[in-house]
Amino acid sequence: MDIGEYGKAHALLSPSSAERWLSCPASLRMVDSLDRAGDDEGSEWAREGTRAHTLCEIEASREFGLTTDEDYRAFKASWLRTAEAHGDDVEEMEECARAYITLLRDICAGIAHPQIQLEQRVQTGVPGCWGTTDAAIVGGRTLHVVDYKHGQGVVVNATQNPQLMLYGLGTLEVFALLTEVDHVVMWICQPRAGGISPMAVAVRTSQS
Repeated sequence: MDIGEYGKAHALLSPSSAERWLSCPASLRMVDSLDRAGDDEGSEWAREGTRAHTLCEIEASREFGLTTDEDYRAFKASWLRTAEAHGDDVEEMEECARAYITLLRDICAGIAHPQIQLEQRVQTGVPGCWGTTDAAIVGGRTLHVVDYKHGQGVVVNATQNPQLMLYGLGTLEVFALLTEVDHVVMWICQPRAGGISPMAVAVRTSQS
């Protein structure tokens, strides 16, 4: 497991900016040229969000037995040094991570023998458009896709959310190879604003 690897590359047709490029395709090249000319690492707010996502991944990996205790301690210590060096509110980030873990735990509690994947890179079916889901849980013919948001200025809703629907489509394609899925439930987890927002859709997949 490579904690935080998801933050090192981005698709031009990023699901996170789908609302913009779906309504204005011409914006793609303009934004790409600005990104190349500017700071590739993005704003400090974006970097703070990346560190919050990394903590969520570290804690979820421990919660669901996807890492060893030794690796967990090493990852957490490294994360803490980085967060403190940037002046992050560590206590708030840990509280947000607990809210994220609680949602994942609650989803799993309603599923017999759940399978969970963290930071799964998926193709969306749109050429040049791929992304990374924060968490995907499948069981009982239902697939749950969870996207963590650390922002607090704008409330993000799951309903008809283009980014989340692209993540759902890509994740469904991955899990459809393993099991039949009748429903996809997509979740936004935004502890600092809005809390939890779900959207469910009915689908049909077949392994044949």
